[in-house]
Order: sequence, then C-alpha cells, then structure tokens
Amino acid sequence: MSATAQASPFLASIAQGHAAAAAGLAAPATRRAALERFVNAGLPTGRDENWKYLTLRGLARRELNFAVEPGRTDRLPDAALPLENATRLVFVNGRLAADLSTPLPQAKGVRIESLADVYRRQPELLARTMPENDRADSRFALLNTAFVADGASIELDGGEAPLIYVLHLAAGGAASFPRLRIHATGGATGVIVEHHLSDAPGARFVNSLAEIDVEGGSRVELCRVHSLGAGGQEFDTLRARVGSGSTFALHCLVVGGDLLRSDVDVALEGPAAVAQVRALLFTAGSQHHELRAEIRHAVPDTHSRTQVRTVVNESGRAICNSKVVVAPGARRSVSEQNFRNLLLAPAAEADTRPQLEIHNEDVKCSHGASTGRLDPNMLFYLTSRGIDAPTARALLTYAFVLDLLQILPVAALTQALARRIAGELPARDLIKEFI
Repeated sequence: MSATAQASPFLASIAQGHAAAAAGLAAPATRRAALERFVNAGLPTGRDENWKYLTLRGLARRELNFAVEPGRTDRLPDAALPLENATRLVFVNGRLAADLSTPLPQAKGVRIESLADVYRRQPELLARTMPENDRADSRFALLNTAFVADGASIELDGGEAPLIYVLHLAAGGAASFPRLRIHATGGATGVIVEHHLSDAPGARFVNSLAEIDVEGGSRVELCRVHSLGAGGQEFDTLRARVGSGSTFALHCLVVGGDLLRSDVDVALEGPAAVAQVRALLFTAGSQHHELRAEIRHAVPDTHSRTQVRTVVNESGRAICNSKVVVAPGARRSVSEQNFRNLLLAPAAEADTRPQLEIHNEDVKCSHGASTGRLDPNMLFYLTSRGIDAPTARALLTYAFVLDLLQILPVAALTQALARRIAGELPARDLIKEFI
C-alpha cells in the first residue's frame, strides 16, 4: 500500500476492501491496475484546476463499506419514476435485481443485458474503458473500473427502440458503483432514462459511470436524474463519442443529494455530429451540486449546444464549469453555451465558468451567462394582481425551470420532475394544480 493510501482512511479502505469486493469478477488484472492508479494519484484537491470549488477533506476521512452481498429490497421505492410501458432494469447497490425488473424486450435491433455477463464474455471491454491518464477529472472513472460489479448494457442497431428505464438504487449504506453502457448504430433512435436514487436518508456513497457510443446516423437521448436523499454523495462520470451524422442529447437533472459532482466528456468525431447538453441543478440547504462538461469538436462540420439552469436556495452551492474545445482542423464548427442562475436566498451561491478553446478561425462559437434573483418588476406585477408574495416567488421560480423540463422527450418524466420541484417551493399545493 502506498504512503498516500496510509495517510487517508478513504484510500486505505478501498485498498483493503478491493480483494473481497472484486472477488470472482471478470478482468481482475484490469481492476487491480485501475485501483493502483487511483490510490497512487489520490483524491483530487483544490490544486487541480477543475476541482477548486470542491473540498474532499471530509471524504478523505471516510471509510467505505464494501458489503459483498447486494442490498435487499422487496419492492420499488415510492420515488421511482412512473414510466408506464418502459422496459425497467433495477440495480441495487450496482447489482441487477431481476425481481424488480421487467422482462427484456424482444424488439428487433435492441439488445439489453447485464454488464456482468458482457464482461465475463468479453473482459477486454472493461480495459477499453480505462481512462488514458490519471488527470483529476478522470480519476473517479478509475475507481468505478476497479469496483464495478454489474450494470446495464444497451445496444441499438437500427429502428426505434422502446423506452428504457434504468434505476440505480443505493441501499443499506454499502458503497455502490453503477455503470451504464450504450452503443447505437445503423440509424437507431432511442430514449433512455437513468435514475440514481437512495432507499432512505443517510450516508450513501455512489461512484457512477456511463459510456456512450453513437454512430451510423443514430440518435440517442439520455435523461439522467440524480435524486439521492439527504446524506447521499455521488461522483459521476459520463463519456460519449458521437460519430458521423449522429446526435447525442444529454438531459442532466439534479434534484437531490448532499453532494453531486458530474464530469461529462463528449467527443464529436465525425462530420455532422451533434451534441446537446442540457442540465438543471435544483440546489438547497447546504447541498453542493457541480457539473463539469467538456465538448471536443475533433473534425469539421460539427455542432454542439449547452444549456444549464440552476436554482439555488438557502446556503446551497451550484457549480457549472463548461469548456468547448475546437481542434485545428475542425472547421465550420458551431457551438453555443448558455447559463442562467437563479438565487433565492442571500447565502445561496452559483459559480459559472464557460470556456472556449479554439484552434482555428473558421468557427461560430458563443457563450453567455447570467446570475441574479427574481425579477422585481415581475414580482410587483403578480402581487399587484392579488397574488401573495410567497406564491408569486414560487410561480416565477417554477416558470424559470419549465423551459428545460418541457424539452424532455418523455412527458411522464417532465410531469414527475415538475411535481418534485414544485414540492420544494412555497405555495406548493397551488402550483401543483397547474401541472
């Protein structure tokens, strides 16, 4: 064990718990290599450029629970999304719960299976997902690679896929390492909803990873809902590659958890590739929600758009760190970044950092950001017409997030999230009448 691991209870606990947690899993050499790289690199610190807003001193002092047996639950949690007619896969502490999942579809061009089965059959696939370097933004992907036991593998090949709902449930206090793999080709179209949820308030540690590959003129929309309960901490990584004529649309919706840090990396690697990143961070109490997104235009004629809305109340903090990189040969790239932050309390904080790194002149790139409070003129307008001040503030806050919610490709998801957000606002009963 390295001196770094000995100095940190967190690193020591993962080094000591790995043998039992990974026993019997595929690709043991890959897992050991990932663990060694993570432990030697250590946790990110404020000296790492993209981690200066988040201190991990509390995490460094924490020892993780690596229960080998999956958490037990005999029914879907009440907070599960009501997505009727969706194919549902439920994972409890990163392991498939077949009794809570629906039968897999027999649709042509759709193959859904357990990642545990995939890695047993093709252990080299796990090695291919290893980050190329140990930079801070990739470090938690190494940790997931070391411990991942199972996850959902979704392969789409042509045609329109049925709606797929992947529910990751963190239960009983054991550390959880969920993973999602999506590969779309042959002009396929699909909508996948991925939901991270905890069974109850309390300390929950989740280290999630999603790997997306969209090619052959396909289109994938991934809606990721992060709604851990009080005490929950999630470190998340998403890596996507978009090929020629293909589109990847990400909807990132953060409505829970004490701490959420999501690292999103998207590479546009074929002409006419499109990436859309839309995010809503609803942050309150002392929560810290952070999104770092990097989109790389690697070839000519690619297009990206990033839209982020944050609503911050009480002493919460929301961080949006977005970067677009346009390679020297990526001519005629088009990129837009737009950020709007709404602060509802004097102690609320939002930090936005849009960046452009452009290596040729034949591009059309822009970014804009705003941070402020509710419009006093609109508040005056509503109160002058008989609406009390708390209700007026709640209505304006709800209207602020509605434009992003209405873009979601699943109406039931839009309604479920609208009700969740409305339930956190003053005059919640009145607002719910309009949903």
